[in-house]
Amino acid sequence: MDTLEQLHVISDLHLGGERGRQIFNQGPALRALIEHLAIRAPEERLGLVLNGDIVDFLAARDATYFDPQNAVRKLRDIFDDAAFSPVWDGLASFVKRERRLLVLVIGNHDVELALPEVQEALYRRIAGDDLAARARIRMAMDGTGYSCRVGGQHVLCTHGNEADAWNAVDPDKLRKIIRALKAGATPERWIPNAGTQLVIDVMNEVKRDYAFVDLLKPESPLLSHSRGTLGPLFRILLALPRRYRLRLENFAQSLFRAGVDTVRKALGFLGEETPLAEMPEPRDALERLLGPIPQDRPAPGRRKSALSQAAEDFETWKRTARELPSSEGGLLGETQWPREDDADSLEKLRGALIKSLSGDATFGLGHPSDPTFAALDEEAGPDVRFVIAGHTHLRARIERVRARGVYFNTGTWIRLIQLTDALTSKDTFPQVFDALARGTLDALDNPELKLVLQRRTMASVWHEGGTVFGELREVSAAGAPAQDGEPWAAVPKTRYAVTKEVA
Repeated sequence: MDTLEQLHVISDLHLGGERGRQIFNQGPALRALIEHLAIRAPEERLGLVLNGDIVDFLAARDATYFDPQNAVRKLRDIFDDAAFSPVWDGLASFVKRERRLLVLVIGNHDVELALPEVQEALYRRIAGDDLAARARIRMAMDGTGYSCRVGGQHVLCTHGNEADAWNAVDPDKLRKIIRALKAGATPERWIPNAGTQLVIDVMNEVKRDYAFVDLLKPESPLLSHSRGTLGPLFRILLALPRRYRLRLENFAQSLFRAGVDTVRKALGFLGEETPLAEMPEPRDALERLLGPIPQDRPAPGRRKSALSQAAEDFETWKRTARELPSSEGGLLGETQWPREDDADSLEKLRGALIKSLSGDATFGLGHPSDPTFAALDEEAGPDVRFVIAGHTHLRARIERVRARGVYFNTGTWIRLIQLTDALTSKDTFPQVFDALARGTLDALDNPELKLVLQRRTMASVWHEGGTVFGELREVSAAGAPAQDGEPWAAVPKTRYAVTKEVA
C-alpha cells in the first residue's frame, strides 16, 4: 500500500465523444491543476487519482457495449483530440516529477481500460519509454479501487458504480474475456449492465436531438433520492416524441434488467443473461421495478399507461411550438415559443420540468440515505477513514455510519443542468425551453441563461503534524488562483479531521 503525504482525487471526466457533442470542456483548467500539483510541495510524496470514467467509450460515434477490437483506436482518437490533449499533456508532465504518483481507476464508461493493450497505450501516451515515469503510474483496473495511507490514515478510492446495480460491471466475467483474448480464443459474449444498455440503445440517439439529456445525472432511474421520486433523466426520457417509442420500450426492458441485476449481484451471477422470453412486457417492467405508478398518472390497463401519456404529452408540446401561427403571421420555428394565448401548454411543460429538476436537494452535499454512500460505507472496513467515490455526478460529504470517517464524492467535471426558481419563472422559462429545444450544447452554454452548472470538484487528503485532514475543493478556471494563491477554494463545511487519538 502506497504511503503519501497528500492525495488529490477527481473523477468523471468523460473524455471522448464527437466534436460538438463533447460534454467535457475543461481541458485548460484541468491541465493547470495537474501542473500545479506536479510542482507543489516537491519534497512530499503526492498522489493524483483519476477515479473512474476517465474516458467515455460509450460516447464514440460507433459505440457499442464493449469493444476490445477497436478500443485502442478509440483511445488514440481521444488522445489526439484538441479538446482533451491538454489533459494528457498535463499528466505527462506530472509523472516526470519525482515523488509524484498517478493512479488511474476504472469506471463503467471506460471498461475497456481493463484490456492490457489499452493500458499499454495509456502508458505510452503519458510516460513514453521513460521507465521512471512509468513506475509512477498505478493502473487500478480490476474493479476493487485504490487504497493508500496518508499520514498513517487509510484512504479508499473507488469509482462507485460497483455499488449501483444499474451500472455494476462483473469483474469475473471481464477477467475471463481478457484471459480468452490473451490466449487467442473466442471470448464469451459480454452481457452489458442496464445502464450501458440505456446509453447505447436509447440515449446516444436521443442526445443527437436533445443534447441536454447528456448533462443530466448518470443513467439511473431513481435519481432524486432525497425526495423519493423518479429523477430527471427517467422522467424526461419518458417525455419524448413518438418516434422514440420503440427505444422507450427497450428502455423499460433495461429498467427491469436493472432490477434483475440487483438480484444477480447479491447471488454472484451478475454476468448471466436472462432469456428474452422471461422478460415481462415493457409497461409491466416499469411497475415491477418501481412499484405502483403515482396516482396523478393512470396505471397501465386503466386508460393510458404512464409511458404512453408522457410520450403523447411531449409530442403535444413540441407540435404546439412548431405549428401555431406567430403574431407575425408565419409558423413558429422549432426553437420558438408559442403565443401568449397558448400559456396553458407552456405551463404544462414548465410544471413537468419543475417537478423533475427544480429545487432538488441532490445538489446539496448529500444525506446518509444516498444509496451509493450506504453501500460503500457498508463495504469499507472500520479502519478506512476516507472513502472517496464519483459516479453519481453529485459532490457529497457524509460522515460514515459504520465507522469513524467520512465519505466524499467528487462529482464530475462535465456540465450539469440545474433549474433554479429564477429559471422556472413564467418570465424566464420560455428562454429555457428555447435552449433545450435547440438540441445543441452551445445553446445550453449561454452564459446569460445560467442553465448549466459547471463544477470542478476535487477531494484532497493531507496531514499536518498529528492530524490528517480531508475536504472537497472547487478548482478555479485555468490560470485563476482562487484562494491563498492555490487554484482552488475549499467547499464550505466539508473539512474532516482525524487525529491519532481517535484513529
